[in-house]
Amino acid sequence: FTLIFIIYLTEVLVRAIYKESSDSIKENKKIRENRAKVIFEKYGKVVDIRSPIQVQKELREKGTDVSLLVTPYRMIENEIKIFEDEDNDEQNSKRILPLSGLSKKLYVGGSETGEYKFYTTDRYGFNNQDDDWDKEVYITLIGDSFIHGGYLNFENNFVGTLKKISNKTVLGLAQPNNGPLLELATLKEYTKTINPKIILWMYYEGNDLIEIIEEKKSKTLNKYFSKNFTQDLIKKQKSIEKSYSTFVDERILKLDLAEKKIDTSQRSSDDDLYTKIISVFKLQKIRAILFTNLFARIKDRDYTKSTKFLKEVLIEAKKETDLLNAKLYFVYLPSSTRFLDNNHMLKKNDFFRQDVLNIVDDLNIELIDIYEKLFKYHQNPLSFYHFSMHSHYNKKAVEQISQEIYKQVIDN
Repeated sequence: FTLIFIIYLTEVLVRAIYKESSDSIKENKKIRENRAKVIFEKYGKVVDIRSPIQVQKELREKGTDVSLLVTPYRMIENEIKIFEDEDNDEQNSKRILPLSGLSKKLYVGGSETGEYKFYTTDRYGFNNQDDDWDKEVYITLIGDSFIHGGYLNFENNFVGTLKKISNKTVLGLAQPNNGPLLELATLKEYTKTINPKIILWMYYEGNDLIEIIEEKKSKTLNKYFSKNFTQDLIKKQKSIEKSYSTFVDERILKLDLAEKKIDTSQRSSDDDLYTKIISVFKLQKIRAILFTNLFARIKDRDYTKSTKFLKEVLIEAKKETDLLNAKLYFVYLPSSTRFLDNNHMLKKNDFFRQDVLNIVDDLNIELIDIYEKLFKYHQNPLSFYHFSMHSHYNKKAVEQISQEIYKQVIDN
C-alpha cells in the first residue's frame, strides 16, 4: 500500500510540474501565439496566428474556393484505395498511394513570413506553372516542403528562383513531409515523361532520416525498389482526385470539429474532471515519461538503420537517373535546428552528416554541400531563416542557395 501511495503521489506531483497539454491542436495554437509574440516584440511585426483550417473556412465563407493539403506522408497508414474509371467495382479495384495533391487548385500555403501565402497547383497537383510540363525541362527538383515552396510566393521559391537564374524550364516534384522513399517514388512516377537534363535531389538533414523510418512501413513505397514497378499515377489523376478529395474532406472535418470543440469549450468541466481522474488512475504521465525515454533509445538505433535505408534509396535513384540519361546531384540542405539550442533527436549525432556524405561519395553522386558552402562559416546563419527562428529558408537564403546550385551545375 505504501508503494502504491508513493507511485500515485509521484503521478500527481509530476502532473503539477509538467502542465503541458497533450492536445496537438491546443499545442499548435499555443506555438503560433508564442511565436507571434516573440516576432512582435523583436521586430514589431504583427503576424497571422490563424490555423490553415481557419483561413480556409473564412475564405470559403467569402466565396473563394481554397483547398488544404494533406501530404502523401500522412496517407501512408491508410494506403488509400482508388478505383479506376474502367474497373469501378470492388473485385477489380487497385490500391494506389497518391504522391501529390489536387490539380489546378488554389491551396493555402505557409505563414512563416507573417502572412499566409497561396499557390495554384499544376495538372498533377505540384506547385509549378502548368505549361512548363509541355516544355523541354532542364532541371527537376526532388524534395520536400523546402522545394514545394508553399511558404513563399512562387517567383521566390526554389523552382521560381532557378527558373529566373537559368532562364530555362524548371519543375519541382515535391510535397511537404516527403522523405527519401516518397521522393524516390515521385522520381520514378513523374520524370519519365519530361526527361530532364539535371535532377537535383534536395536532401534536408532536419527530418529525412526520421521520415524514411515510417516510409519503410509502406507496402506500396517498398515496391519502388523493384525495377519495373509503377502505379502509373501520371495517367490516373482523375481517379486519384476522387478518392483523395474524400480522404481530405474527412480529415479536415475531423480537425474542424476538434477546433470548434476547443474554441467553444463544448466539453463540460465535469467531463474534464472525469478525464483527469481516469488519466491519474492509469498513471499516464509517469508511463509517458518512462516510455518516451525508452522509445528515444529505440529511435536512436532506428536512425542508424535509416542511413542504410537512405543508401538503398539513392542506389535506386541513381539507376533511374542513368536510365533517363540525366545528371544527378545530391544537394545537402542544413536545418535551422543545427544553429539553435534544443534537444533535436538527430542533432546529438550531427544529423549523421558524415555517414550521409560517405554514402553519396561511395555512390559517385555529385555533391552540392550547401552547409559547407554557405552556412558553416557564416557569421549569422540564422539570418537565412524567417525571423531567425525555426522555419524554412527565407527569400534571401533561397536566392543564394539557388545561385550556388546553378554555379556548380554549370561548372560541371
